[in-house]
Amino acid sequence: MHFRLNLICLMLMACRPQSEVSDLKHDAAQYVLSPESWHWQDLTPQEFEDVYLPGNGWGSVDDFLPSSHAATQRMDYLLTRIHDRIKEHHPDQLLNVPAPRARIYRGESPDAFVTTVPVCYSVPVRLKNTLAAQNPESDTDWITLDHNGNLSGASHDGICLQRSMNQDEARDYFDWISRNIRRSASQQGQSDNLCQLDVQASYDGFEVVPNPSCQRAPELADITQAKGFVIWKTQPYIVLYTGLLQHVDAEIKIITTLAHELAHYYRSHLTSFAGDYDYFYYQDAKANPSHKPKPDVTLQARGREIRAAAQLVQSYLEHEHGQNYSSELFFPVWALASRACPSSAKEPCPEACRSFVEFLNDPEVNASLGYWPYESMPESGHCSYQRYEQGLKACAPHLRLTDAETGGSRISIKDLEETVEQENFGETLKAMGIENLAEFKGQSLEQMIARWEQGLEQARIRSLDVIHKANADGIGFYTTEQEADEQQMETVVRLGLDPAQLVAWDVEFYKNMEGTYDEHQGLDMKRCGELLMKQWIEDGRPVLVPVADYNDIHHSDCYRIFTSSREIAAHHYDKPDPEVPIQFLSDLQWKELQVSLFQ
Repeated sequence: MHFRLNLICLMLMACRPQSEVSDLKHDAAQYVLSPESWHWQDLTPQEFEDVYLPGNGWGSVDDFLPSSHAATQRMDYLLTRIHDRIKEHHPDQLLNVPAPRARIYRGESPDAFVTTVPVCYSVPVRLKNTLAAQNPESDTDWITLDHNGNLSGASHDGICLQRSMNQDEARDYFDWISRNIRRSASQQGQSDNLCQLDVQASYDGFEVVPNPSCQRAPELADITQAKGFVIWKTQPYIVLYTGLLQHVDAEIKIITTLAHELAHYYRSHLTSFAGDYDYFYYQDAKANPSHKPKPDVTLQARGREIRAAAQLVQSYLEHEHGQNYSSELFFPVWALASRACPSSAKEPCPEACRSFVEFLNDPEVNASLGYWPYESMPESGHCSYQRYEQGLKACAPHLRLTDAETGGSRISIKDLEETVEQENFGETLKAMGIENLAEFKGQSLEQMIARWEQGLEQARIRSLDVIHKANADGIGFYTTEQEADEQQMETVVRLGLDPAQLVAWDVEFYKNMEGTYDEHQGLDMKRCGELLMKQWIEDGRPVLVPVADYNDIHHSDCYRIFTSSREIAAHHYDKPDPEVPIQFLSDLQWKELQVSLFQ
């Protein structure tokens, strides 16, 4: 049974744990998280095509409308006008922020987003680990340094912007990084994270030396030095889908989306530090102060429990029609069964399993399933999945878990343990109440899968209760998406527009999308619109709309409406700037622009 969280009741706040009460607001007039130039990287149009697209896994530039297209130029015009107006109000904050630009992707989804670009610096990084003496010549070309002191192998496939950095710049950058790592660790109650990245003189210049507290990925265990490092920076191109422009029936209504994406861009959310977002706090239905909430340290353990429950209950894994096995079990079961019947084994393999294992290890079969269940199954995968379930049903009764090596009709407990680790399935098993895999010794694979299915269903029931209680207690989860929703209201006011009108348009947009776009199990838009008109008062008592989905940083659609409207009230955004700096297209001109998207 697959559960969906349907929160149809409102939370009229009553008794709940007494702790620091905070609220939903961002801090007004704080457009950037930090004015440091390290957050952003400007790109030329050619660098967008040569570095950004392949570096982020995009296809051809032909998947985008040309820069010369009327729609691209129009979105560029809107972004420029918005940026210029915000810069008038906050010139110091936006001093190091490159002017934003638009590119339009040919895609049906009503999406828009901001991303990063890899930037390579040819500055040596000395990794002084315990294996250095044994392997002093072990070098690599590039390593990635993130803003939380984590070092890992570079994943940019050699595609990056080449930039230079002198010793003073390197010292300033790594001092800034190290300070923020310690600040972030303190916010999360991790005072033992003392990662420090020092810039030291070397025989041919200078090098970066991380101390032992900086986390190294396993692939760097034998590496003593890297020839350079990669950092990911926020780039200025805001990507809009043609599907988004098609869903908006007037140009002025696209402003909230642009303001939202500019909040991500200005705040450089993708280069923020751990602890700045994704934290829990208590909301208050009555108070509505105009400041950003602070993490509640008393909720750290409960927050982990909530997130684990949400990931289990509010799974976004895809499902096939008539599917008999849970999608959550697909990868670990596939990986374990594919280990059966090794060619080196002396004992004969049951015929049903021999053919099944051959099927599992067929590259064409694997390719046919694409990234299912994380993405929709390709048309070519439906037949393959049916064969998977048929083969598993036929083979699973014949394979037994034992201490002996895998072979014949046996699968070793050791192979089971390795599979669980490789597929990152251990936490899910713990949630299911399974911590000792040796308990399956002597059982068939069929019996083990049945126990997993039973444990998964019981874990979902327990997790539903955890999420219901979190919503009932008014626990909020502050994310980058929530901050972008809130900051967009300030931008709208600066443009001389009525933010309340744009919130009403958002309600209309979400209503139109219900049924075609995932409504994240919150209040439906009809009920949400009614509460908005009542200013979130029901029977004389203030109402808190449920976050609903703690697994999605966007939260529920109605919760987004709720936080935006509370933002307007908290900052008294009832007097927009007197001048509107944008001349919007007429409805007819906008429709003509929409038609041009597909010409």
